[in-house]
Amino acid sequence: MLAKHKKVFSGPEKRLGKVSDKFDMDIDADAKAIRPQQPYRTSPRKRKLIREVVDQLEKMGVVQLSNSEIASPVVM
Repeated sequence: MLAKHKKVFSGPEKRLGKVSDKFDMDIDADAKAIRPQQPYRTSPRKRKLIREVVDQLEKMGVVQLSNSEIASPVVM
């Protein structure tokens, strides 16, 4: 599967792949049934690295700021 869809994965040049086809994704989830999780404790060094990566992803348009009640902790 990875070889078949390799254009959507990051390559050695660290660019993100793209999906050319449009698709819809319906999620039938009750937001009240999903419980937010508390962030994991991280060292100052890891927090700095997380912030740098998130900032980079935000500049690339991969992620955006959110005020959602639903969240998951970062796993490194």
